[in-house]
Amino acid sequence: MTTTAVVRPGGRTRVFLALSLALNLFLAGMMIAWHMRPPPPPPPGPWFERMIQRMSAGLPQADQDILQASYQARKGELDRMDKDVQAARERVGAAMRAQPYDPAALEQAMAEARDVREPVVETVEQAVAEAAAKMSPEGRMKLADWRKGR
Repeated sequence: MTTTAVVRPGGRTRVFLALSLALNLFLAGMMIAWHMRPPPPPPPGPWFERMIQRMSAGLPQADQDILQASYQARKGELDRMDKDVQAARERVGAAMRAQPYDPAALEQAMAEARDVREPVVETVEQAVAEAAAKMSPEGRMKLADWRKGR
């Protein structure tokens, strides 16, 4: 009759097992935290610059270059207009904070803000339209669907 000896882990093995378990739990927690973190804040810069970057991201390289060139040709103008938009936003904020509050002044400031935003939108649209006319059909299709990938 043969007997089988039951081998029990020694003190060192138990310590290594405990450390391994602790390390695995720590790494699992880090992975969960990594996936649950909030998205990073948008990079600094005007909204239209970030939008052009997102539009360019999915395009073939040649079409990216076309869109970027069209944007760069208008960048100085857009930057000047953006300063006007920022000033208009500040006027809206000032009208909201004013004591005594004047609803008519706020409406006027908001109307002025809309008036200075509109040329920015038109200029960005012109840049996109100009670029689309020069792009490959594949690039235009991807540009048409750029919001779907967001």
